[in-house]
Amino acid sequence: MFGLFNKVPKKFIAHRLDPMRGYYTDEVIPDSEADAKRLAQIADGEKLYFITYYEDGKPIENLVPASKKQLWLNLKNEQY
Repeated sequence: MFGLFNKVPKKFIAHRLDPMRGYYTDEVIPDSEADAKRLAQIADGEKLYFITYYEDGKPIENLVPASKKQLWLNLKNEQY
């Protein structure tokens, strides 16, 4: 029952930029309280931001910290 008293979100909304799929959102549900706390430190409230790129046809996801959200938004506005 993590997140009950310490206000750590139980789930996050992932905002993703992917050159193959475009911009989309989905849910990220942490496996543990430790994961939830780690993600909460990077998140903008309950929002996470990801940029995906491909190497040898395999997707590589990068989690963008909330402190760099403006860079993510600039990329979204320019390319998506």
